[in-house]
Amino acid sequence: MIRFAKYIFSILVATSFSATSTAASLQEIKTLIDSAKYQKALVIMRGVMDKPQYGKNGEWNKYYGQCLCLTGNYTEAVAPLQFAQKTGRSGAIYYLAIVKQHLYEFDEAAELITLYKKKYCKAGSEWDLRCDSILARCEQGKNAVEHVKDYIILDSLTLPEESFAQQYRLGPEAGRFVSSLGGEICFISALGDYQLRAEGDTIYETSLNGNREWEEWRALNIPLAGKKAYPYLRSDGETLLFAAISDDGLGGWDLYSTTRDADNTGWYAPERLPMPLNSQYDDLALGIDETHMVGWWATNRNATPGWVTVYLYQLDDEAGYLEGAQPDRGRIVSLARTWRDSTGYADLVNECLASKPSQRKTTYTVNIPISDDLTYHGESDFVSTQAREAYVLSLSIGERLSTVEKETDDLRTRYHDAAPSKRKVMRQIILDLEFQEQNLAAQLAKKQKEYRNLEIKARGK
Repeated sequence: MIRFAKYIFSILVATSFSATSTAASLQEIKTLIDSAKYQKALVIMRGVMDKPQYGKNGEWNKYYGQCLCLTGNYTEAVAPLQFAQKTGRSGAIYYLAIVKQHLYEFDEAAELITLYKKKYCKAGSEWDLRCDSILARCEQGKNAVEHVKDYIILDSLTLPEESFAQQYRLGPEAGRFVSSLGGEICFISALGDYQLRAEGDTIYETSLNGNREWEEWRALNIPLAGKKAYPYLRSDGETLLFAAISDDGLGGWDLYSTTRDADNTGWYAPERLPMPLNSQYDDLALGIDETHMVGWWATNRNATPGWVTVYLYQLDDEAGYLEGAQPDRGRIVSLARTWRDSTGYADLVNECLASKPSQRKTTYTVNIPISDDLTYHGESDFVSTQAREAYVLSLSIGERLSTVEKETDDLRTRYHDAAPSKRKVMRQIILDLEFQEQNLAAQLAKKQKEYRNLEIKARGK
């Protein structure tokens, strides 16, 4: 997803464009949508939809609602999509169904997608299969809102998507999420002697041997198909938490829990966690603060693109399920509605937030993909001297890219609050920095390809 700073700047630039030029044609809007530039198309359309020639046009409303849907503005998307549906735009039905699904109006979503499937989809076609998938999600969602756990949601934070998991305050005994040089989020134990990482549909573990060297990565036999991420082992050493994209999920990434089996050789079938921990959105990186008996998890519901909402909830093994369908509790419409103490939980929240995320340096394995079936975990793994040198140079380029990105983001933030007289100069500097970003990103990709090819050639693969 687009980082928040870029999102803000793109809105400023696009708004300036729409204010100084005539509205884009519908064909230009379609081209932007076909290129997945939904935010740009949305900004342009926002500038014209209040004009009768656009606001009362069914086709414009269809694409406007589609862009609102695809950028997560589900509530706002309802009106234009309903208008487009009334004017006979078939595509509006499909996106209105998705909108209703994300608003937890599952019965209406199922009716809409069934109508679309029956009238406009050829049996067995890609769109027919998409409709079947949405119907399945609606059925799962309908069941989930009738089994919402009565958890107390203590507080919520908004954190950058790129670094949220490392900001959790989990306590010294709980282990923590860390970022490898490859950019993936791994778990490392409190003692620094055990690690977990996810790659594709597999979770791997490793530990330090008697010589304080990392053992080979071992694949965990977890009976759940689907891509996995954010593995986390609770301090009991038995309970594994992770996120996965699976057929039985509610949509996007969902959180799962499993424990070691009786023989300690595998894992029991994972259980998808209930609402509100899971949702129709992406739910990620559940970590547990055993000291305060609270959990942290992140979700992109209620969040701006490039950021995530991180919720803090009270662990309660005795928490029961709420009676009847509870879509608002499932969506966490209100934190206060989850509280049992009307005065709130400020003292506990402040205590949980008081300690900074652990900064203790720990040696942990990195992942350097070489080919589909070969991953290195350090410089010493390279056979080719040239490949190793190219890898080291790629790290230097990556560091320069990160520096430029930070400088660009800082300037974008200042741009938002700057006086109009300064914005023209700042805009040009930002554009220059963005050009540097693009060049560095291209150099990085080229250098990464170079060291992989050199290494594959040296190994005779």
